[in-house]
Amino acid sequence: MDLRVRESSKSTTSDTQMKKILILVGKVTEKNDKLAKLIAGFVDPGEIKMDLFSSLTIDLDDGRVVVKVSGIDINNFNLVYIRSVDTKHSFLAGVLALSLDHLHIKYIDRKFINSRATTDKLTSLLILGLNGLPIMPTFYCGRDSVMQNADYLIKKFGYPIVAKELKTHHSKGLFVLRNKEDFQKLEGRQFLFQKFVPLENECRFLVLGNSVRSVQKMFRDLSGDKSQIDMERVEEFVDVTQVPGGMKDLAIKCAQALNLQVAGVDLMIAKESSKIFVIEVNGNPGFTYDINVSPEVSELAKFLEEESKS
Repeated sequence: MDLRVRESSKSTTSDTQMKKILILVGKVTEKNDKLAKLIAGFVDPGEIKMDLFSSLTIDLDDGRVVVKVSGIDINNFNLVYIRSVDTKHSFLAGVLALSLDHLHIKYIDRKFINSRATTDKLTSLLILGLNGLPIMPTFYCGRDSVMQNADYLIKKFGYPIVAKELKTHHSKGLFVLRNKEDFQKLEGRQFLFQKFVPLENECRFLVLGNSVRSVQKMFRDLSGDKSQIDMERVEEFVDVTQVPGGMKDLAIKCAQALNLQVAGVDLMIAKESSKIFVIEVNGNPGFTYDINVSPEVSELAKFLEEESKS
């Protein structure tokens, strides 16, 4: 909803710079609508726009973030007033605050910078990307605007496209989109979308403190529309000392960027370019409890004992 303010007799646009203010709400209510109109009567001069959290899109690519609201670049606003947040978009307030800080756009209230949680994929990817770590090009839109953004995603990424549910882990909620009809299956849930990059191999790095304590090879099946870790294969843990130091350093940097002392960092090597990408970082990693197969639990026990004595 756009509300252009009345020009005051005390000043004109020639002696006062035009200001643009965005009011973000979880849903448009009679009270929110009335408040925006009343504010528009006092701001001099300028423009008020009220919009919904569900209309936000977030584009992450090569260390940059582009935020739009109903297709308008957030850089067009001098101030963002986060008026109200509904439950299903509460995580997005923290993501938005982090993005606005990076873009040097003022927002109210500052409390929302403390509401971000690194447990959802979008927040952690944003932090990693803004810290210069190599994430996949990523796009987020609201659950009800997937089809509205489908053409943009197809043009940006090309087929196939990877869709990931925001709050699932351990390779659950991953889908491979191979045609436009596949997008229709996703509406009603929170997803982020990524460019599909064929992989040479994929590993899970267990980072404890400032070191990598175990490395597990992952086996992913991308033959169908759903992308899953093949749990039927024999779990394979490799000698940490045989893993290239650059990959271990990257895994540690990812955990540090998210302020995690225990982290499962999934890295992949692209098949064609041999470039290393961060797939995701899990602050609550799952473990293989068979100690005859996996060193994870024993390494965690050692780490906790070391920390208790330091």
